[in-house]
Amino acid sequence: MDEGLATEVALPREPPGRTLRVVRRHPASIAWMRRSIVSLLLAAVCWAALAAAPVAAIEDPAVGRDGSCSDTSHWQLRLRTVDRGMLRVRFVIAGGAAGQEWNIFMDHNEEGFFAGSRISGDDGLVVVRRRVADLDGPDTIRATAHDTATGETCRARITL
Repeated sequence: MDEGLATEVALPREPPGRTLRVVRRHPASIAWMRRSIVSLLLAAVCWAALAAAPVAAIEDPAVGRDGSCSDTSHWQLRLRTVDRGMLRVRFVIAGGAAGQEWNIFMDHNEEGFFAGSRISGDDGLVVVRRRVADLDGPDTIRATAHDTATGETCRARITL
């Protein structure tokens, strides 16, 4: 055989201490890598779909109701489950005049947990925030407010 057919090619010089190594992948590891990439792409598509979902479609743990009072004011009653077996209650009256006194009574499953008065702020808002125990079964919160100057009343009720 003639050995003159081989051609020598000069390879670039490697820095001392480094050697060029060719790694051959096993076919099973290539399949595993493909499955991993496909799984990551599917996860990314799912996350993108969730991020693109409208915010209203995501369930809010708060329950709320709005209503009108006997005159020009209106009320909002919000109930939210919070940690440690508690409910956060928020009762708001809006639309009244500034500086008016409101007598307010609130009960939870027919047991009173707040009775007091509030003076409406410069914006006419009256806000009461309280926490109550989250009892077994349905929780019903009722709030009644009476404006001492005008006689207007607000009655609110919500069940969670």
